[in-house]
Amino acid sequence: MKRGNPRDVARLARLVSGKAIALVLGGGGARGLAHLGVMKALLRRGIPIDAVGGTSQGAFMGAAWCLTQTIEGVEEKAKRMA
Repeated sequence: MKRGNPRDVARLARLVSGKAIALVLGGGGARGLAHLGVMKALLRRGIPIDAVGGTSQGAFMGAAWCLTQTIEGVEEKAKRMA
C-alpha cells in the first residue's frame, strides 16, 4: 500500500467499510490457469480484488497476485513455476 495511491486508498475504504471484495481460489493444478482467467474477467469488468485466499495451487496464484497486483505479474510467476 502506497501513501496517496488512489487505488490503495479506495481499497482501504472498502476494507474499513466492510465492502471489500475477496477472491478465494481452490486447489488443483489445472485450476490454476482457470483462476488466472477469473482474475482477468473480474478486472476487465472493473471489479477490484481486495483480499485473496486459497489452497494449494489457488494459494500460489493468490500469492502471485498479492506480490505483483497485475495479471502480467501472475502470468510471469506461473510460467516460472512451470
